[in-house]
Amino acid sequence: MRRGGLALGLGLIGAIVAMAALSLVWTPYPVDAIDVAGRLAGPSATHWLGTDHFGRDILTLILAGARTAVVVGLIAVGAGMAVGVAVGAAAAGAGGVLDEALMRLSDAAFAFPAVVSALLITSLFGAGTLNAMIAIAIFNVPVFARTTRSAARQAWRRDHVRAAVALGKSRLAVTRDHVLPTIAGVLVVQGALQFGLAILAEAALSYLGIGAQPPEPSWGRMLNDAQTYLFGQPWLALYPGLAISLAVLGCNLVGDGLRDGLDPRLRRVVRRLAT
Repeated sequence: MRRGGLALGLGLIGAIVAMAALSLVWTPYPVDAIDVAGRLAGPSATHWLGTDHFGRDILTLILAGARTAVVVGLIAVGAGMAVGVAVGAAAAGAGGVLDEALMRLSDAAFAFPAVVSALLITSLFGAGTLNAMIAIAIFNVPVFARTTRSAARQAWRRDHVRAAVALGKSRLAVTRDHVLPTIAGVLVVQGALQFGLAILAEAALSYLGIGAQPPEPSWGRMLNDAQTYLFGQPWLALYPGLAISLAVLGCNLVGDGLRDGLDPRLRRVVRRLAT
């Protein structure tokens, strides 16, 4: 925690999560409350951040949009990590033909970005938050698979892992008991970085109209609605854009801080450069 970047990142992520939790129990106004007479009002004592073109309270939409971003990020990254880690660990542990086959499948999945996957899924099953989460999760699978395989292959060459193999433990048991705990730090760092990308991807998909659908709030949809009024009412785009930027920045700072703290070799390099 002595690293300022890590502390700042944790603070930003904590604020986003707190906003999401707060929206579950309280918002200044109901999310779907429309006030046509008060539409496009500027910040005031009644509406601290103003209102949109439907007269909805911007602060309410920001708080509720944080809930959508956090839920989508957690589920999409969690699902992608679960599948990707299993694939990468299996590839590293088995080697040979299975390793090549799994990595080529990962390469094929990695060739389709989240937006392309979302377009394909929504064309078949319709737009919505669930389909956006599936698309983002599919995109995360090859990322975690390749990260896990690379780190696991190095772990298999370590002395304590070789000793476990020499004692007769199965490769599955060695992977579970020794390899995965060894590379857990790498996976945590990658998870923090992918969480930020998942929030950004959810906002992009909602902006394109294939993510969260009305009346479900989303920062991306707020940006889409604000583009018509960008010059007359710039606060409509300022607040959701700032929320997305701070959320992604916080995740990147946490990922970088954890990487520096969990990688002793990098710490030694930084210490040598500092002296």
